[in-house]
Amino acid sequence: MSYKVADVDCHNLTIEHRFPRDEQKDRHLSFFLTGPAAAWRVFESHEVEFTGNETVRVDNSSISLNEVFPFEIEVRPWYFYDRTALPESFPVKTKVLVLHFKTSKSEEELSDDDFVALSTPVADDLALISSFVARRWITWYRSQLETTSGVKTFVRRVRESSRNDVDRFRMVVEPRDADEVIRKAFMNLRKLRDEGMNLYMPILYFVAGMEATYVEEQFSLQFLSLERIKDMHAIKEGIDSNVPGSKFSRLRNKLSAVIKEELQEATVVEKVRRKIPELNRPSLRMILDHMLARYNVTWQDLYPQGGDFTLIRTRDNLFHSSAEIDIDLLIKEKHRLQALLERVILSMLGWSSHRNSPPSYEKEWLAEG
Repeated sequence: MSYKVADVDCHNLTIEHRFPRDEQKDRHLSFFLTGPAAAWRVFESHEVEFTGNETVRVDNSSISLNEVFPFEIEVRPWYFYDRTALPESFPVKTKVLVLHFKTSKSEEELSDDDFVALSTPVADDLALISSFVARRWITWYRSQLETTSGVKTFVRRVRESSRNDVDRFRMVVEPRDADEVIRKAFMNLRKLRDEGMNLYMPILYFVAGMEATYVEEQFSLQFLSLERIKDMHAIKEGIDSNVPGSKFSRLRNKLSAVIKEELQEATVVEKVRRKIPELNRPSLRMILDHMLARYNVTWQDLYPQGGDFTLIRTRDNLFHSSAEIDIDLLIKEKHRLQALLERVILSMLGWSSHRNSPPSYEKEWLAEG
């Protein structure tokens, strides 16, 4: 008889196996991915000979980026083989995708620690971009470093292998463009980060909105994404205040004096004075208009002809009111917000085509009112 005592969740666990050095010169680092495979556009074929030998051929696996790295990058399938406990056991294989980094540099030129340190941020950025492209969260849950002297496995979180596949034609961009989008986006993502515009949280909120259950959650999370991008844009462009701070301080003192003179009751005076800082905060619509113009993003085709930009009003009703929400309107507004976000992020990442944001049939539905 056997009993199950416990389940063990492994987080931040390192397992190392050492063996005598061999003649192999290349070192390999693999990041095991969870999430939809469609965004990577990797194609594979299997040939089984009459002897039972199986050959796997992988096409379109190489990832070319706009930076020079001391390693090559691929996306490849990884098979886990196991055997059942049945009397007539047979091999069972489970496939996941891995981001595979290979270097021929010697350990003197590139140490194991430096190899991992350089590769990990690249894997993180590629997973983030692919999450946006697939509209589903993609991440890595473990890594495995193979060197001439051993194998070191790092488990970042409990083992995951969910594929959660999506239709290739439901992605943010056309499937044939995915490789080029990832290449361009990688360069621009890092450039934006250096300029103080880190898109990690906006993309995280965007994808969380796609995976949320209720439309109120979806709209709220994606508007939070838009707010993050808007705030970073305002700071970068110097439009995060209406007048300079020193000038507004003098104006604030004058306004406080007038308020105190006109309103005698101390509690009322304090309530009004607390609202003064908001006078120097640019309106959400003004910053959004500036940002959309900066990235050449339009919104008019998401509404009936001549329709007004209603996303801010919908947001105010949802966030700042207990009034009943028109759920049919909210569903349409969520799709408008999603399309607007996708257009902005795509433009920021260097991709000007917005054909799938939204698809043509959805755009016709939104234009009906």
